[in-house]
Amino acid sequence: MPLVKLNGGAGVALVALAVLAASSHAARADTIFLKCGTMNMVAVDLTKHTVDDKPASITPISIDWENANKDGDVHLHIDRTAGTLTISGTYYTQNGNIPIPSGSPDTCTVSSPPSTKF
Repeated sequence: MPLVKLNGGAGVALVALAVLAASSHAARADTIFLKCGTMNMVAVDLTKHTVDDKPASITPISIDWENANKDGDVHLHIDRTAGTLTISGTYYTQNGNIPIPSGSPDTCTVSSPPSTKF
């Protein structure tokens, strides 16, 4: 037996609010899409602890991951408090390894997920 009896309109509104609250909680993003400076958008999966499917260390204050390939070994660090990206590491060349020049951190912004056709 209900504790409070609502008229038709109030009951419908209450049910609609309950459904909206439940669905917005269920739709909570496990992936954040970030655009930092001129870099392509990156997908940070908070559940899998990955950035663009690469293993990452994700804490409340930072996101760190490596991008190593034949051209170099790059460490990427996002300061979640400041909203900035810093890149460090080494480029590999025929004449030796070249450190990545340190510059000002790039500003990061949250982006929408990329659009899909299907």
